[in-house]
Amino acid sequence: MKKSVLLSIIGVLLVVGVGITFAYFTSGVEVSGDGSTVELDPGDMIKVTYDAGDNSLSSNNLVPGQTLTKTFTVTVTPTSKENTASYSIYLDLTDNTFVKCDDSNYNSITNACIKDYEELTYEFKENTGATLSSGNLIGESGRILLAAQTKTVDKATTYEYTMEITFHETNADQNHNMDKVLNGSIEVEFGMSAREYILSHYDTVLTRDDFSTTVTNTTTGTIYKSANESQYDDDGEVYYFAGNPTDNWFQFGTNSSGQPLYWRIVRINGDGSIRLIYNGTSTATTGDSTMINTSQAFNTSSINNAYVGYMYKSGDVHGLTTNSSIKTKLDEWYLANLSDEAEYLDGNAGFCGDRYPSTSSSSSNGFGGTGTTTTYYSAYIRLITNKSPSFKCTVSQDLYTTNGSSKGNKALSNPIGLISADEVAFAGGVYGSSNSSYYLYNNAYYWTMSPDNFDSYIASVFYVYSGGHLGSNNVYWANYGVRPVINLKSAIAITGSGTTSDPFKVV
Repeated sequence: MKKSVLLSIIGVLLVVGVGITFAYFTSGVEVSGDGSTVELDPGDMIKVTYDAGDNSLSSNNLVPGQTLTKTFTVTVTPTSKENTASYSIYLDLTDNTFVKCDDSNYNSITNACIKDYEELTYEFKENTGATLSSGNLIGESGRILLAAQTKTVDKATTYEYTMEITFHETNADQNHNMDKVLNGSIEVEFGMSAREYILSHYDTVLTRDDFSTTVTNTTTGTIYKSANESQYDDDGEVYYFAGNPTDNWFQFGTNSSGQPLYWRIVRINGDGSIRLIYNGTSTATTGDSTMINTSQAFNTSSINNAYVGYMYKSGDVHGLTTNSSIKTKLDEWYLANLSDEAEYLDGNAGFCGDRYPSTSSSSSNGFGGTGTTTTYYSAYIRLITNKSPSFKCTVSQDLYTTNGSSKGNKALSNPIGLISADEVAFAGGVYGSSNSSYYLYNNAYYWTMSPDNFDSYIASVFYVYSGGHLGSNNVYWANYGVRPVINLKSAIAITGSGTTSDPFKVV
């Protein structure tokens, strides 16, 4: 049974001075709990002591530009039989009425605020000075994972953490946040995160440096990880699956008919979230049932560079004003099948549709990408020319994240996307080389999110060929399938062993 320690955070902001171009606030924020020191024995073995000191995080004179700070400690004391403790620290927001400045409240006379400014943010740090997490609190609700920690000790060891909440000065009117309230709690919960639980099931951890050949061997009991920092994603070290594992199955959600949905784990992202690709309503690995649509164009036209975009705008390499045809299809499917599961989905991890352009097919130069200019996008150079995939997204504006995310373009209304061509390469697929013996093979054609090139008035995007290899084709081609990709939060409890008979599941 999970045990947790709660610290209340109660904040009330009051305006004490108002001007047309600037609003002056004071704030009282308090953290409180049942006791300043709490001892827990996870599994009735290793002892963990939580110490919040005087239980207070308060200021009666917080003004824009100031930060509220609270430091607390967790001490892990080993026994003769147990020396490892796993715990997660959350910020659970139960009431948050802060709003961003947008078209709904902007007024050049009464509230000349700065649109979309992140006025209230948090930063969570360890005593080493390292930032474990940070983000915008405007519009946020529910649980936010601050850190997932696993500590192995040979003697009693104390770890210190600091929570900082900053009310930012915008040098403009902030009346839209008059009398707003932030209520919630800091929770320390003992037990494995989804990331740690999944990793505990694999005895063999391998790395890869050569991506010029396919991976076809059965890799049950095996997970791969970044060989070095060049294989990290934007958040850190990545664990991923390659070849033909039989134990990366995940059952999550039900469709509109009540049937359970099955997925394959693609990777554990650097932030601990879990990336899944759709497999259908059964564990059959091939055929049309592994996709939500079998005849879908990527976009409405192919005569301009803009149409390689998951979202696009004519004349803008990284434009985001118009949805592609395939994005519209995914959004419709999400709303019909997964919207009730939103609390488990991570909108911050994102999906990369890398549109960094080049007029050269052998190296990136940052030119091209608009109109009818012949252009080779980054994935072309990485996967066709160099055979060197990457989990990083070259341009943050091409990392599709949801509104309220702390990174990426924040352009998605729903936390759903497609696999990248680079992820297919990490899994064991190679451009032009058939592979029917890896877990992404389904004996069908389906789109990725990665632009390939624009040449001779044809915009092309990578897809997975029915033979299992990477290829590319005209975005207007309507004979390819759609396999949704989602990211599950790390701060969820799961069970199972990843097999078809016992897939991982959310508790």
